This record gives sequence, C-alpha cells and structure tokens, in this order.
Amino acid sequence: MPFYVGHFVILTTTNQLFKITAINTTNKTITFDNTLSSTAINNQQMYFSLASQAVGVQAHAEGASAAAFGDYSHAQGMGTIAKNKSQYVFGEYNEVDSSNNASTKKGNYIEIVGKGASATSRSNARTLDWDGNESLAGGITLGKGTANEVTLTPETLKQLIALLPST
Repeated sequence: MPFYVGHFVILTTTNQLFKITAINTTNKTITFDNTLSSTAINNQQMYFSLASQAVGVQAHAEGASAAAFGDYSHAQGMGTIAKNKSQYVFGEYNEVDSSNNASTKKGNYIEIVGKGASATSRSNARTLDWDGNESLAGGITLGKGTANEVTLTPETLKQLIALLPST
C-alpha cells in the first residue's frame, strides 16, 4: 500500500493515530505527527509530540517541547534536550550537556535524567558519562522494603568515611 502526505496511519501496539507530514524518497524516510507543531529537519528523524524537534541525523524526540539535536540522539519527556551525538535524555527540563562539541560528536554524557521545573529552572537527577561514571542528585537506597533497607546520601557516606581508620 503506498503512503501519501496527509494520510493517517495507526500504530497498532498503542492504537495511536499519526498523520504523515512528509515523505522523502531520497532518504527513504517518512515523517509523521500525532499532535501539533513538531519538526523533523535532517534525515531519518522521528518525533511524537507537542512542539518537539528531531534535528540530528536519525534523531528521535517525543513528549512536549523535547529536542534531539545530536545525531542518533533521543530526547523524551517535557522540555528535554539531547544536544550531542548518541545521547539519551529523558524526564523534565534537564541541564543541557556542557560539552562544546558539535552535535555530530559525543558530549560529556551518554545519558541524562532531567528533574527540572521549567525551561529557566533546569536540573538533573542523574547523569552517566561515557566512562561509566554515574552522578546522582540524591541518595541510593539498597534493600528497599526489607529489614536491611539502608539509604546512602552524601552526608551518610561522609560519616562512614570519617569512621574508617586512617592509614
């Protein structure tokens, strides 16, 4: 069955209706939208949202005002921004990767979880860099719901370190 701009397709796994907004036969891509004001600029992007943009090559953005600028990047949620190559960003209003690298290059982080309140109040709950180093805004709970449950916060970790014998 041929597809044409203006046709609607249904994603059978979620029963969502999408409108085909552009067909690029050179790049063999179809751009579709299920709401308003979304944009796909380069080739092979996908977006599902309100006012979101997939700009990088094979980028994917979904949610409200999500933006995937990096090549092969993914932005998901509310106001999230994946600035660099192969980044995965989700949550709400993340702090944008501070790397000065172009969108075609890796940034500081492979994954960012945003916990910001607005576009002018951005923050991250968690980041994971390319070397596997993870940074958390809060603590870590181990054994949740068990008699051995313990939560480590930066303060409790400092207290534990202070108890160690000096060498």
